[in-house]
Amino acid sequence: KSRNWYIGLKEFLGFYSADYLRYYLVSINPYSQDDLNFDWDDFATRINSELIGNLGNLVNRALGFTKKTFDGQIPVPDQYDEKDREVESKIKNLA
Repeated sequence: KSRNWYIGLKEFLGFYSADYLRYYLVSINPYSQDDLNFDWDDFATRINSELIGNLGNLVNRALGFTKKTFDGQIPVPDQYDEKDREVESKIKNLA
């Protein structure tokens, strides 16, 4: 706002995920600094390379491990408790 340019939070969230904003703000916030300097180029770089790139790498490695170790099949657990059902429900709600 101090540089004669401003975008409100609601408008920002109309274009980008709140999770992207949270990640970016945490990643640029040094512990001793009260002010944050938001930079659009840095935002795009961090989201694309750090967040999306690292997440994509994790998914790729997990799928590769599953294919190699379990012949591409996710094994059925011996026991299935309430915590498992809770996690499964959360995952299904993400999709």
